Amino acid sequence: MKKTILVITILSVIGIVGFNLYQKNQKKQYQLSQLLSTNNEILNISAKDIFTVQSAEFIKELPITGILKPINEAVIKSKVNGDISNLTVKVGYPITKNQTLAIIKNSDTDSKLQQSIAQIIVAQKQLSLAKNQFNRNEELAQQNFISKNSLDKFKTDLEIAQANLNSAISAHNINKKSQSDMVIKAPFAGIVSQKNVENGEKISPDGILLKIVDISKLELEAGLSGENISKIKLNQDVALNLGQQQILGRINRIAPISLNNSRLINIYITLDNPNYAIKAGIYGKGSIILSKENATIIPNTAITKKLDNSLYINIIENSKIKSIPIKIEDFNNEYSKVNLPINTRIINIPINNITQQTKLVIQQ
Repeated sequence: MKKTILVITILSVIGIVGFNLYQKNQKKQYQLSQLLSTNNEILNISAKDIFTVQSAEFIKELPITGILKPINEAVIKSKVNGDISNLTVKVGYPITKNQTLAIIKNSDTDSKLQQSIAQIIVAQKQLSLAKNQFNRNEELAQQNFISKNSLDKFKTDLEIAQANLNSAISAHNINKKSQSDMVIKAPFAGIVSQKNVENGEKISPDGILLKIVDISKLELEAGLSGENISKIKLNQDVALNLGQQQILGRINRIAPISLNNSRLINIYITLDNPNYAIKAGIYGKGSIILSKENATIIPNTAITKKLDNSLYINIIENSKIKSIPIKIEDFNNEYSKVNLPINTRIINIPINNITQQTKLVIQQ
């Protein structure tokens, strides 16, 4: 008995769901194409479903998608060993070009720098002494008081003193470079996007301190097939939809070869972002504007396809409805380019079963 009740209940539910779906389908058909009365002689239609053929701007577009990336970004690494200090920036902080971001302290580097300065002073004094000795002995050699071999010894001492000074200066420059590397500066103006260390931490060469980005100019990378890549060119405009924002970009680069195993060729679209309103890393979509022209257009929703795949539209002539074949010259997502007289009135919804006896009633 329980099984019988259960079966009846299930069948009842199926019947109710099926009836509701049937009602929805009937309602949809009525709204789109079953606007005719039962005898197919009267067509009731709203005035808002009538479109007047006009000449307007016809835009051909190619849809694209991609991820926004900053054009300029940098990983700030240490070139020396030491302890982090004076690091005050945080993620999201704006920075200027050549701004000091951190200082790396290393007592050995400071000591080597001071030592190299002392070595230069000693080498300079030795060079001065060697020059004086050579000059005095050169005069003696000219007066034949000493031999040429003796003068050559003083000349060699002078050359060695000069070489020692040059070596000391080179060592000092290396130590000075190491000390300048202890001051970390921003290579360009931007925003801190990542922070890897804190004050007091030790860091070694190639250790990452920060990452910074400049999002005043962004780039969207999108892949296009070989068929579509032939339709585009450099500096072509691209309309982008980024969340709730619409912005115009431009094709700045086109890759010379396709991606590995994808047969897609990357294009790179740049856009200005002076107020940093758009953030890097977000998903963007848009369309490449292939062409713009003034043309006679009709909505795609007004076009109906017959069983033999021929296309036709329903026009209004002398308060009567008439179905005529239509040739599509070109189309986009919303409109089709056609050859029709301007101000022709057409019905902007697909309707079947139109006959010569069908009368049109326009409801305001």
